[in-house]
Amino acid sequence: MRRLLPAWISLSLLGACSGQGADVWTQANAASSSTAPAAAPAPRVPAVPLADPAVQPESFASQHIATRRDLAELFYAVSGQPVDAAKEAADAPIVKSQYDEAKKKETTAQLAAQIGEGARRIAANPLLRYRVVQTEATLGPYDVFRKGFPLRAVGPDSKITFMRGFDLARTAADYSLAFSNGADFALLRVEDEAAARRIEQLRTNTPLALTGSLRVYVFVQEAAIGPGPGQLIAQVLRVDLVGGNKDLLASSGPIGAPAQDPASVAGRAAGGGKS
Repeated sequence: MRRLLPAWISLSLLGACSGQGADVWTQANAASSSTAPAAAPAPRVPAVPLADPAVQPESFASQHIATRRDLAELFYAVSGQPVDAAKEAADAPIVKSQYDEAKKKETTAQLAAQIGEGARRIAANPLLRYRVVQTEATLGPYDVFRKGFPLRAVGPDSKITFMRGFDLARTAADYSLAFSNGADFALLRVEDEAAARRIEQLRTNTPLALTGSLRVYVFVQEAAIGPGPGQLIAQVLRVDLVGGNKDLLASSGPIGAPAQDPASVAGRAAGGGKS
């Protein structure tokens, strides 16, 4: 009897434990059945590429966006879309000057091939997405509290447009360049009082739009694909205000970043120092 007692106690304890285990699983199953199924995870949206901080504006100062052709090559490179030969040939002077239909088709094919080659070159070398674009120096009056000039060309809702050919009757933009961080550059910061007074005098007496320009350093991030005109979205890296005689009047990074001394920026651009 004494030998059977431990075994009997063990079986009793095991049975009790198994009963408790069943209750635990029953409760867990009941709880899980009363809980709504978890929602499927949302699909991941690819992040928009950002500029490499190691790439300095001076290193791509000669890579300009100056024509519609430049923006077309960037558009096809970034979007990955095949070149639309008909779109690129429309109103292109090199095509419109051809009166022979066969010659016009040949010229259209050559133009599309050249744009496609430029797009492939850019796609193979991401550094070619760093560009400089110049636009009118449209500045607002100097803000003494914020120590800068409001920028109208590089604001949150601003964009630079490139027109087709030389058809003056066409007013719709064919390609445009918008800015993903335009709000960060809505102010051309000039903290030096003497420099600010000089620029304000030029702005008031001689419109800078006629005597100078804004030099905008950008990284082309993405292309907006749709039925309308082609649009590229770019990250602004720096904005320079250039005078009519090509002298650097001011240079500004994003709002909140340390202001840059125009003299030091000009020196770096000429190879006189490092940032």
